[in-house]
Amino acid sequence: MTNTFLPLRLAILLVFLITGCEEETEKIIPPTTVQFENSSLSIVEDTDKSTVKILLSGPAKISGELTVQLNTADASRFTTEPATINNIIKVPVITGQSTVSFDLLPLNNVLLDGDKTIGFTITSTTEGFVLGNNNELSATLVDDETPAQVNFNLNTGAVRENSGEGSMVIINLSQNATANGVVHVSFESDEAVYGTHFATEPALIDGKISLPVVVGVSHVQFKVIPVNDELYNESRTIAYTITDVEGGIVKGQSLVHELKITDDELKGTGKGYEIVAGNWRYKRNYAYDESGRLSTVHFEQHTPGYSEGTHSYFYDAAGKVVKVVESPVREVMFLWDGERIVKTEEYTNNVLTKYTLFGYDASGNVGESALYHRQPDGQYKMSFLFVYLYKTDGNLYKQLTYLPIDGSDDYSLHGTRTYEDYLDVENPFPMVEILPNQSTQPKLPSSYRVEENGHDILYQFSYEFSEEGKPVKRTATSPSGSETAYYEYY
Repeated sequence: MTNTFLPLRLAILLVFLITGCEEETEKIIPPTTVQFENSSLSIVEDTDKSTVKILLSGPAKISGELTVQLNTADASRFTTEPATINNIIKVPVITGQSTVSFDLLPLNNVLLDGDKTIGFTITSTTEGFVLGNNNELSATLVDDETPAQVNFNLNTGAVRENSGEGSMVIINLSQNATANGVVHVSFESDEAVYGTHFATEPALIDGKISLPVVVGVSHVQFKVIPVNDELYNESRTIAYTITDVEGGIVKGQSLVHELKITDDELKGTGKGYEIVAGNWRYKRNYAYDESGRLSTVHFEQHTPGYSEGTHSYFYDAAGKVVKVVESPVREVMFLWDGERIVKTEEYTNNVLTKYTLFGYDASGNVGESALYHRQPDGQYKMSFLFVYLYKTDGNLYKQLTYLPIDGSDDYSLHGTRTYEDYLDVENPFPMVEILPNQSTQPKLPSSYRVEENGHDILYQFSYEFSEEGKPVKRTATSPSGSETAYYEYY
């Protein structure tokens, strides 16, 4: 007998088998892929925090945990949330989340210590999650500090030679130092020699002063200590330069400081004067050598035409003036007899053009001077005879000018200049200069009378004085006009 139910049974059994397989397939949960949103990240040091995102391939079907490995031995520049323990961050995943994250919190240390790169790696996951391709992150902590610039506080300075304390030279930092470093300072001078004319603290080593910079300082400094000698010199200028720096500092713009060491021997010595009267102006400036002797006299005059020049003085081994060069073509020679100048000779282009003979009174003052000029025939003829009379204190009382009478040994009086009264105040700038080694007016004249060419003019002098008692201004008044003199000192 044929079994008609067998095909039916097989069909039912096949249906059950297929249905069972479909039910088993629905129970298998595919894993969720996890990976960093970015492979790199940049965070400025002063940022409060930066969030590092980890993306899930879909909403988490189950809760779990991700393990992030911190790939650095130095974690002093930041903290994390959740906290890092033994270089491991545990990041929880809650069902339904599509992203998870942890926070990176930089520590702003106010130090110039450069950028720091940190590596993060998702190393493992709990069941239900798998690692994606982007499981490594490189995070750079960017240092927000900048190098401090160094500049001299002042471009110029001055210190008196006899200053025992010296002068402090300050180098400012544009901000408090954020890193250690060194500032190197060198010097140049045509007038000052280290160890002879000045020293420094700290000392110069290999031609430089090295100043250490430590974190937090706002400036560094060094001291210049002049050497007090007995030499006369207007000043010695030293140029200090910030030549190079080391460490976390950079050079700024004000890199040169000129320090002038002024002489104490010259202090109060006459530097020059200027006389002004209408459109007429005359000015003289005096410079001295290291022995205190007159070195140069520079003059400018508007009378009203302008002219200027410099007279340079030269001395022999005994310190006696022997020559004054007045221009490239003209010079004056001084001839001595013992301690007195008895003759001067003026040469122009090496030709003797005039000379002056000097006589002295019983007190050693120049009593007369006779001026001779070269004539066209090469002979020398007296042009003027000057006679000088003095008060008992050595101040010039009267200058008489005589002209020789042709064909006679007599002279005619051309004019007189009289200084009747004097103030009991030292006079740095005599009105009458006969010879450079003698002062004709040690005191200040209070009047001056000119009698010549039919004129008789009396000038009255009034003065203004400095706190030190030195004259700084002289006003001369007369019926024919007035003039003002201004005095300057070292």
